[in-house]
Amino acid sequence: MKKALASIALALLLAATLTAQERNFASGFGGEVNNNSEKGAAGGVVMASDFTFKKLPIAVGLSLALSTSGKGNGVLEPTGMFRWYFLGKRDGIFLQGDLGLVCIKDESKGKAFTDFLPLAGLRAGYRLNFLEAVYVEPYGRVGIPFIWGLGLMVGLRYQ
Repeated sequence: MKKALASIALALLLAATLTAQERNFASGFGGEVNNNSEKGAAGGVVMASDFTFKKLPIAVGLSLALSTSGKGNGVLEPTGMFRWYFLGKRDGIFLQGDLGLVCIKDESKGKAFTDFLPLAGLRAGYRLNFLEAVYVEPYGRVGIPFIWGLGLMVGLRYQ
């Protein structure tokens, strides 16, 4: 699990380094409540980076979510995303498509990730930019296999 997390974090850092030079890059962290649990809800953390095109109200990026409902079980979600902003180039209401992988760690099956499933989802939210470099982003998402998720991201924009 540590190697997988380190590899994904390194990929996000590399993406941040390459795209920050273009000045259309954002990166943030947040929390999420979702249905990645056999019973009830799971809580977790999210890390994401995105690149917004200069003349188009669209963005592409990567995200990594880690959630657990306790008891040693957990879900890791590395995903790629495509985002469309309705009202502006880098903020406002957005609709996002997510594609990725769900890696499930079931403590009863051992310490490593044991099950891998494809992930597909839609996300809607609102990015509020302020102080020229900071954003806050509440969102909701639906999809397979996680069913639903609600989260809040806070991050920095490099423009």
